[in-house]
Amino acid sequence: MSPGTQPPARAVPWVEWGLVVAALLGHLLLAPRLALSDDIVRRNSLVHLLSGQGLDDQRYSLVGPLFAAPLHLMDRALGTVHEHALLLRYNTLLLALACLALVWLVRAREDAGRTRRFVLLLVACSMFPQHNLYFYGEPFSALTAMLGMVALPLGRHVLGWGLLTLGVANTPALLPAMGLVALATSWQERRLRHLVAPLAPLLLIFVENLARRGNLLSFGYDEAFGAPGRPQVMPYSHVVGFDYPLLLGLAGLLLSFGRGVLFYAPGLWLLPAQKNGPGIATVLERASFLWLLFLLGMLLTYAKWHQWHGAVFWGPRFFLFASVPASWLLVRRLEAKGLGPGGNFLTGLVLAASAWVGANAVFYRLGDVPHSVCRWAEGSACIYAPEASPLAVPFVFSKRWEPELWPLLGLCAATALWLATPLLRTLAVQTREAASGWVRRAQEGDWRV
Repeated sequence: MSPGTQPPARAVPWVEWGLVVAALLGHLLLAPRLALSDDIVRRNSLVHLLSGQGLDDQRYSLVGPLFAAPLHLMDRALGTVHEHALLLRYNTLLLALACLALVWLVRAREDAGRTRRFVLLLVACSMFPQHNLYFYGEPFSALTAMLGMVALPLGRHVLGWGLLTLGVANTPALLPAMGLVALATSWQERRLRHLVAPLAPLLLIFVENLARRGNLLSFGYDEAFGAPGRPQVMPYSHVVGFDYPLLLGLAGLLLSFGRGVLFYAPGLWLLPAQKNGPGIATVLERASFLWLLFLLGMLLTYAKWHQWHGAVFWGPRFFLFASVPASWLLVRRLEAKGLGPGGNFLTGLVLAASAWVGANAVFYRLGDVPHSVCRWAEGSACIYAPEASPLAVPFVFSKRWEPELWPLLGLCAATALWLATPLLRTLAVQTREAASGWVRRAQEGDWRV
């Protein structure tokens, strides 16, 4: 590297970490705090417990919310308990802590620039900005699972399985996904002891069931497994429990415009073209295999659930975790060498789509799509129709843009532009060379009318 290029190289980490910190601070200070459905129940369960009224019998686990207890106690001390000023910022703070933990875990075993760009995509160009607005439990499960599967390839099994235990106990439906990770880890390390790891969250789930509902096997979802209802417009709208047809559930989870994981985690489109470089796989490359296996387990589990779409929410609510492997695949693709113009154009398209998901997650609000649309046919229009998808809202329906959110939208654009700059330079060179070739061939040809 020539002396003239050293200062910019030294400035790269500062720019990228600056974007990460700016995005996190923006979500903490500028983004509104919203309340909806399950997140209200989770918050009330925690407040109920910390107010000395004991455990309630609600279905949603308290494992994740318990880690937010210090924020509620600080709200009490500061006199902000009624608006839950700190408590409702729990998921944003959790994301910041998880990013710090990730950097610390891989500090000596992974390329620092690659880790920075991965974190940058997670905080600015993924589904996390929407989940930061609520007190839902998906961020806790997604982040603990992500870190757990980073710790496992490092040989830190107690830490890895401990984090996965917390995440799965917080969302019991993730137990089959953890089982797949246990199988893979056992096979890779030739150690049978990893196969017992899923018993830890199962035990924790049973203890919580007993403490809250007086029965080891009472999960609080009794009405979800009751008698089927009457068929309505959608043929399977009446099914209950895990009776939804598997293939239809997978198709909806992957490809529906309103809930499709492939639209909200665009980096997954790059999976078929993913190629590992020569040499020993890095920690995050090894972790990414476990992440994808975990995601597969989630898809196979939730595809059978009668409410696989997550009901009233932005995007695939249960699949926030998909942002983790998607962001990693995109980071690796941005580093790829020797791609042709078509390959580089595809990379740019996926990066732009990821940035749009992050921006859309910032400004989308429930109600942007008229209720008359989402009420039709058991909500199928908002689940399947492209024009009713949250990603299409600004192009189809009138939308009020909150001025205070413009800095966050600018950060999404700045992140995408920063990451795309080397790619755009390469594309410019390739386009110029291709155009020169076309002109040369045209001049050499014997053209006649």
